[in-house]
Amino acid sequence: MDRVLRILLVMLILICGVAISFFAFEAYVDSRYAETLGATYQYRVTVGTDGPLTDLHLFLPLPGRAGGSLEVVRAVGARGWTEIPEGWNVTLTGTEKYTLLEVSAPSVPPTDECGACGRDGALHTLTVPVKIRSPVETGDPVTDGEVLEPRRSGTEKACTDTYGPGDSIPRCTAYETRFFADYTAYPATMVVISVELTGTNRWNIFSDRWSGFRDTASLTVLGESHGWQTARGELESGLGYSSLW
Repeated sequence: MDRVLRILLVMLILICGVAISFFAFEAYVDSRYAETLGATYQYRVTVGTDGPLTDLHLFLPLPGRAGGSLEVVRAVGARGWTEIPEGWNVTLTGTEKYTLLEVSAPSVPPTDECGACGRDGALHTLTVPVKIRSPVETGDPVTDGEVLEPRRSGTEKACTDTYGPGDSIPRCTAYETRFFADYTAYPATMVVISVELTGTNRWNIFSDRWSGFRDTASLTVLGESHGWQTARGELESGLGYSSLW
């Protein structure tokens, strides 16, 4: 009988030791994750043109979130960009349902990123980086995070890009949105207007890991434009790692 009790006691001690080790490990992982986590959004607008544009006026999608704070919108309103094209005037404008980015410029010179124009230059780019305290929702940003709004006609599609290291299975969705573009240009001018929102988490427990999503919408126009046009969008979510370590 004493032997049985000793065996039971040893087993109980072992079970308690395993349980304590497990909870200590979980606490270490959670603490390490919180200490090393860096969560960021980046909002970027680019305009490429192989000819000069005059009297540019744009209304473009901004990140939206149902019932929550909008980190990127606040940063744009506070002029929190790290680069902006010369001569651009950027403001926020609202409708009943959405907040849009309003861009105006008296003139836009050609770039070498749109068509075979053979001119020196670079894309006209507005970049707004935003650091946040809590993790970015990367698995289902439409439901629980920030994505470009408005959007409609979302359909699943095959992911074709290369996303770097990770164990998660990416999910890709095509959708439509609307850009307002008003400017004058030569009839053969090719203009590409793009909006991109990325969300990224980075941390280190036993190695560097990351998770992220990328939401892009783009409009290509030949010649001048004077109104609302349908732009094509793609949301790539669930990128990187699904586990903490």
